[in-house]
Amino acid sequence: MKEQQEAQASFSDDELSGWFAGRIPDDLFSGPPTITGDRDEILITGAVPEPELPAGSSDAAVQAARSARIGRFRDETRERRIGVAVEAERLFGRKVSWGARCGDVEEHFTTLGVPVMTRLRLGDRAVLDTLIEAGVARSRSEALAWCAVPCREGTRRGAQGRLTWHRRARAGERSTGRTYSGLMRQIAGRPDGSIEILDGFRPAARSGRDLVAVAVDDLLLLPEEATLTHLPGRRPVAIDGDGDPVEVGGEWLAVAAVLPVGHLRTLLPATRREAGARRLPLFGYTAVVEHDGDLMCAALRTDTFEWWQPANYGRADLPAAVEAARAALPGNRLVDHLAVCALENRCYTAQNTFHRRYEGALPASPACNADCLGCISLQSDGAVPAPQERMRFAPTADELVSLADWHLGGVEAAMVSFGQGCEGEALTRDDALVEATRRIRVMHPEATIHVNSNGSKPHILERLIEAGLNSVRISAISFHDAVFRPYYRPVGYDFDDVVACGRLMHESGGQVCLNLLTFPGVTDVTSEIDATVTACRAMAVDQVQWRSLNVDHDWLLDVLPPLPSGVGMRVAHERLRDRLPGVEHGNFTRPVGALV
Repeated sequence: MKEQQEAQASFSDDELSGWFAGRIPDDLFSGPPTITGDRDEILITGAVPEPELPAGSSDAAVQAARSARIGRFRDETRERRIGVAVEAERLFGRKVSWGARCGDVEEHFTTLGVPVMTRLRLGDRAVLDTLIEAGVARSRSEALAWCAVPCREGTRRGAQGRLTWHRRARAGERSTGRTYSGLMRQIAGRPDGSIEILDGFRPAARSGRDLVAVAVDDLLLLPEEATLTHLPGRRPVAIDGDGDPVEVGGEWLAVAAVLPVGHLRTLLPATRREAGARRLPLFGYTAVVEHDGDLMCAALRTDTFEWWQPANYGRADLPAAVEAARAALPGNRLVDHLAVCALENRCYTAQNTFHRRYEGALPASPACNADCLGCISLQSDGAVPAPQERMRFAPTADELVSLADWHLGGVEAAMVSFGQGCEGEALTRDDALVEATRRIRVMHPEATIHVNSNGSKPHILERLIEAGLNSVRISAISFHDAVFRPYYRPVGYDFDDVVACGRLMHESGGQVCLNLLTFPGVTDVTSEIDATVTACRAMAVDQVQWRSLNVDHDWLLDVLPPLPSGVGMRVAHERLRDRLPGVEHGNFTRPVGALV
């Protein structure tokens, strides 16, 4: 951190702009790019040529063509942009992000999600930093709460849509060292990107389709690494002075928090989807409120494993680590693939691979035997962009082995894992994975060789176990077919195969983790809790990993059948802990033996 601050301080804005003017290839953009930055990020935005269209093309056709041209620019210039970014990040100690402008369409690529709010632009973040420097606030989260403008919105109308109102009488005290009063206020956003606090409303949240009042003991102080975002096409729903649900009228947009790793969402934002609204990007949207001057969210802290703390990532030496891997593993396609994951997508596991520490990534399969609603690398209907790009090649056993061997040669490296967010289902690559696992086990007999899987192919998992695989994490949203099938849309398997995979690993003496994809109003339904407990016992699960499902909450509920009201995610968490004695609960996979 000190080296990064010194690197930032040693270059003036003019020197920074001059360096990029000389380093960016002349033919990358159709004119001089715009360079902006703050303490976290340097953003480079330039113009690209307009596409040729027939005369008289509609506005919609022009907009679509411009957006497609920007997408083409992003794909065709990726390697050259990464080359510039690698040098700049090493030199300036800041992340480099890119954008392109075609006509009146401008898009930014993987701009840095800094603490407090993804939707804050560079200039807005500068305001928060000024407040910190002046001693008004200690952090950007506190500065944002200080800046939020209390206001009263007079236009209200009844809440619409398939929401059921549930009254709750709950009160409590947070474990933050202070006692909170009952005063909470609604947070809402404006189309210009600002966030304001609304007087005259009591905040509401959702558990599935049920609308609930937010109680004090639902809340956790908004983590410094959390982000806030507006929800386009979603109106905020609150509770009025008479205790009735109301939709906040006017131009207001709903606002939600996106939690950092190691936290579990317990309530959804209270929203009403407008007719024709587009599907939301794939994030785990969480209810957020203002309470006694603090921004707070409906969440639980579930894991503090040091490997995955955000402060360990985005290091200034990451570009150099990528180049070291390229030099050590020439021609290995996985290195270039993971370089995009680490440098552009900020993937923690990819970064660890290059730093040769902790858990290394071994993505293996471009194919999948499911079409999950929340798949983060491929959305089959194209209605929402996938956060990551699905790998487009099938790595050979040699490529997998050489990368694993290089990673595990690091002093802090302990495990490698097949099955990453940028790929399909690892168990579809049976022969290549079996050979790679056998060779890795011979070279590194003490390592944890792990696979993240949907648990669809027990016979393949059995072969991998025989070859030396000793850990599996199986993902599941439910062990009821009425929920399991609409979400996964599986091809050729069901949750009986999922349970069989866990049982196989347990019987071999390996580690079994359940990646429980949670959703308030689904996971906490009593019948779902019972089914999860039964499955965990059948698989002899060693650890339950509580993950907030990243999905548009309305879209998921559209495809699921009606369910009874849940008991609450906090209660569900407590019940599973009570009913599964000896099972660890957290968020992250540990090396084999670390759970003991």
